[in-house]
Amino acid sequence: MVIARKPIQASLHPPPESVTSRVRAGAELSADVPPAKVVRTTGSDVQVDRVLRDPVPDDALLLSAMPHDASATPIFADVLERYRLKPPAHLPQADPDGIMRIANRQFVRIADDVIVQVRRDGKSGMYRATRASERSASGPVLFQDHRTLLWRLEAVVVPDAATESVVVAPARAHQGLYEGYADKFEKEATSRAVVVARGLGDFSQEHAAIVRSELKAVEQVFTDAARALALNYGEVAGILRQYFCLAEPDVSAKFAAALSRALMLSREYQGVWGEAKFVAVDSTDNSRAWINRADFHGRIFINVQFLKAGIGTVLGHEMLHLNRINRFTGVGVNAMDFFYLDHDGRRYLGKPVAALDIAEQSVSRAIMQGGLTVEYLSAFTDDHRYLIAGVQEHLALKKQIDVRTAVDLFNASPLLRAELALRNADSLVWAARSLQKLHHARAADSQLLSELIGT
Repeated sequence: MVIARKPIQASLHPPPESVTSRVRAGAELSADVPPAKVVRTTGSDVQVDRVLRDPVPDDALLLSAMPHDASATPIFADVLERYRLKPPAHLPQADPDGIMRIANRQFVRIADDVIVQVRRDGKSGMYRATRASERSASGPVLFQDHRTLLWRLEAVVVPDAATESVVVAPARAHQGLYEGYADKFEKEATSRAVVVARGLGDFSQEHAAIVRSELKAVEQVFTDAARALALNYGEVAGILRQYFCLAEPDVSAKFAAALSRALMLSREYQGVWGEAKFVAVDSTDNSRAWINRADFHGRIFINVQFLKAGIGTVLGHEMLHLNRINRFTGVGVNAMDFFYLDHDGRRYLGKPVAALDIAEQSVSRAIMQGGLTVEYLSAFTDDHRYLIAGVQEHLALKKQIDVRTAVDLFNASPLLRAELALRNADSLVWAARSLQKLHHARAADSQLLSELIGT
């Protein structure tokens, strides 16, 4: 696989203003876990709860018949008539999934003045319309229309020219999976790029095929790296020192844990929900891909200008930034961008850079020997708050420091370098690539030896 490298002044990541929600300078670098979903009740909401708990006939909550409107057919099809409820005066805000929770029940809005109670199907994971008296949902599957934020049947309106009537046609499955349409993270992305497709089902066939292939490739990177680490080849300790300054058991264990998490995410991104988390954008800047660590949906925005074979390492890098992701069971590494690894910036480092098969490994070795410089950092970005915050956190400094002081402290402490490198996305992904290369070399040697012995 050809590995795409980012050029100087052309980081894989968005400019500083697009990641301000990640970490503030001097802030504690804790995991970006989304806040708990809490329904805040008021005096009026207590009345809402009482109404929903009282054993009143379902018919008492049904809306009166509405005038026929052909354009409303997908929402108010006959199959939903028996599930329609008139909303109380005060409803809690919908959570990020578009669900309103009242008295341990879940409701969705199918019109401004109509709600439907829903339950999640245990087998499919989809939301189905239900009635309060039912133990299991009997109604049809509903999806949120992300253009209107209303919920509807999985259908689109198709005029029938022959009869001048409206028919309901099945919608593509992925339309019900994509989450967060036009939310703040998409709006942030559209300020610098044009959204081309949401979910791999909307990608062009060529681009979707590339993403799927590269996802398999990055899964193999993490798999092979974990095998090399477990087999403890003689060269493993040297590679760990070059990426993480130290090769102690604690460093190896932390790296192994990061690989395990990254591997799980790389597999889940190939699943049904994972395919809905890719967004294609067309941007004129040099960013290949980016994420926002605060995005609970875990979407990866990919610039179609760079969507080609070899982008797998970039995707792996972005996955390493993530923590908890909606619909996923795995928990990500929650890595940062303290510094990047790019061979083109080697002339700005304070240590000589020897040539190795993987150029990023050469750069990492120089940095882990205490050769990081402000000039090297500035070759990629003017935003150094993550490094500053990481140094301050590790050393428990209360006083604010500048980037030059942070670099001096980083170079002076091997333990500090090891700690930050183990939480640095570029260090983790390129260490995995180096271990994969080692594993393949050992496998080839074993194969050759077997052939020689066999002859």
